[in-house]
Amino acid sequence: MTATKTKKNKRANKAVRTKRTIIEDEDGWAHVVGGRTIKPDATKAKIKKWGFDVVIYTLEEVTAKYESLKDKWEESNACKELIKLVQPYEGKSQVKNVVIMGLGSFQTRMGDFSRTTFTQLAALATIRKTLAILEIPVIAQDPAFSLLDKEFLQSLGFKVFESPEGFDLIDSSSLVYAIHCYPVVYDEVGKKGPPAVLIGNDLSRLTDESKDFIRVYPDILTCFESLESLFPFPQSKDDSPQSRDDFSDTIWYMATSSEKQEERGLARLWTHTDSSDTPLSCFLGPAGTIANQLARNSSNFNEAATANRSAFIVTRLLGIASALSTSGNRLLVVLEELAEKDKYSKFFGDLKGRGFDITFESPKSDSLALFELGERAYDHLLILPSKSKGLGPNLTPQALLKFINTAGNILLTLSSSNPTPSALVSLLLELDIHLPTDRNSIVVDHFNYDSLSAPESHDVVLVPRPSAVRPGVRNFFGGILKNEVIAFPHGVGQTLGNDSPYLTPVLRAPGTAYSYNPKEEVEAVEDPFAVGQQLSLVTTMQARNSARFTVLGAAEMLEDKWFKGKVQVAGGKVAAAANEAFAKEISGWTFNEVGVLKVESVTHFLNEEGLKTPNASLTNPKIYRVKNTVTYSIELSEWSWKEYVPFVPATGDDVQLEFSMLSPFHRLNLERTQTNPSSSVFTTTFKLPDQHGIFNFLVEFRRPFLSNIEDKTTVTVRHFAHDEWPRSWVISAAWPWISGVAVTVVGWIIFVGLWLYSAPPAAKGKKAQ
Repeated sequence: MTATKTKKNKRANKAVRTKRTIIEDEDGWAHVVGGRTIKPDATKAKIKKWGFDVVIYTLEEVTAKYESLKDKWEESNACKELIKLVQPYEGKSQVKNVVIMGLGSFQTRMGDFSRTTFTQLAALATIRKTLAILEIPVIAQDPAFSLLDKEFLQSLGFKVFESPEGFDLIDSSSLVYAIHCYPVVYDEVGKKGPPAVLIGNDLSRLTDESKDFIRVYPDILTCFESLESLFPFPQSKDDSPQSRDDFSDTIWYMATSSEKQEERGLARLWTHTDSSDTPLSCFLGPAGTIANQLARNSSNFNEAATANRSAFIVTRLLGIASALSTSGNRLLVVLEELAEKDKYSKFFGDLKGRGFDITFESPKSDSLALFELGERAYDHLLILPSKSKGLGPNLTPQALLKFINTAGNILLTLSSSNPTPSALVSLLLELDIHLPTDRNSIVVDHFNYDSLSAPESHDVVLVPRPSAVRPGVRNFFGGILKNEVIAFPHGVGQTLGNDSPYLTPVLRAPGTAYSYNPKEEVEAVEDPFAVGQQLSLVTTMQARNSARFTVLGAAEMLEDKWFKGKVQVAGGKVAAAANEAFAKEISGWTFNEVGVLKVESVTHFLNEEGLKTPNASLTNPKIYRVKNTVTYSIELSEWSWKEYVPFVPATGDDVQLEFSMLSPFHRLNLERTQTNPSSSVFTTTFKLPDQHGIFNFLVEFRRPFLSNIEDKTTVTVRHFAHDEWPRSWVISAAWPWISGVAVTVVGWIIFVGLWLYSAPPAAKGKKAQ
């Protein structure tokens, strides 16, 4: 459907046309093309695109168009306002290069000039001139660039790179100019670290695009946390609506110092949602600000409920950054009489000094709740002995198991002075930890007791510092000094089942200790609950999700009087008990302050020189070939109190790699080949099996007292291609067959030659008539 009207124009040999054309592209979209334009000369080059003539412009025409639109931009109010905003930073910029991302082609799909692209390029010229950075290099990258686009940019002195080479040139001294780009572009920028200046989309709005946004583009968060929004890109109301769209939703960001980042209180949050599947992903600032913003954006009851829930989670998680624990700093202490917390003042003071936010609650309190709105209200739980037989409806065995299953950590303390509540007994039985059937039982030792505090009852057992559970296992509780002893006063011993691989005894009773009920006044204990090393005084359990659970058989170990108390073994010297250091070690391990492993990175690549395949130069390719030689590396870090340090396995222990399908084809030890300031790199090189299929690089590392690591990378192993098999003349076993073929061919040639060139014998006489 075309309507064309032509009339004379003042310009020589030109005509003005008013044309409206509806065309359909290859994707099925309809486009209306036209407008009042100058019809070009018939002599200009054209190409057919979607059945429509598209003009091919020259470099001179593109340059003239740019200069024309640049003049219009410099006369606009937006340009004048931009200069005022940028002028305070003149001469102060530390920018060393300018990287342009996603500028777009200078010619539209219909063949017209792209006014938006020219205007954005003119704005960049204004910024460079105002900041006095005209001499620094400018890099441009966009897959949409045509050959003419590249030629034009190079004429301006720009360097044009193919994707993804431009990303590699971004560093902390770059000005990144990326307006109206896809999120993946900002994610790649975030991977290179925050640039000095970023001019691009409003990053805080990108999270609304998908509920999986933060999971898909995690590096945008990293980039955003290190940038500060200075001002939105100016858009004057006096300019045309089209020019205002050129910089819509565009923000000028500048990198901030680490101190300012801490002041801003930025952190990251990604939480799962309830049944409504409403995403709870956001950038965290001050809790009140986000709560108010979420509340303002809520237009119905469900959105308002989501806003309140998000505000609660934000408020609870703001203190994580200051805690020394990798899983959070929210600690709930359950004790029956709040006045008794004074007995543990040194222990609680140490916890507060390590960054924990402690909440004290009575087990029967109505306000006690381990979960709120489906999420854990606390990261750690400390249960002190209670005189009650029950702990109320909020601390049932089911609730405590749910707390562990959601990666919560529990430190449970017992005492022979207070019977263990039935809820805790049931919980311990579920974990295969057994207590004496008589709830008043106590551990005594008539040889290793404190002669100062228990000269007659012998119920303050002195235990030396624990050694490693077995060779190859890290010992976090051995202490630094030699011959230290731990006082175990009025404690309850436990026995462990043989079926659970997750239980590990930290402190065992001496060989001469036993458990008995002091209320049974008999001369001898005929059938004790357990004796000697059968009794575990301190037991730990680490679940498959790395949640930690510790049973401390004597709560009095944490009291002030035993932190620096003097003890004396019968006939020995007086010494200070090591309870204070041991309490810090056992609580630090339970609350994820030590022994937490993290996978920093995983790398695998083809390690065959001279092999010309598509994967030869790739890192982490998806496809290998059978019998390829492959190198695999994994980078591991270990959290130790306040920082990540290189992970070093215990002596006699190894990190292993399995290359498996349904079962392992290879199980290899990884060697520590590199040590970084905060990580160690473990590497191995091996040949893939002669079996094609879907395989896994699997590193599964489960050791007592260390958090579990399970990293699986899936790859495809293909068979040989037809042109990858060895040639037959290379295989020695094929030489007899090749020789036979050669002999046959040569013999046939000789036979044919003889047949053709050998005449039959002539007759001796004439043939009779």
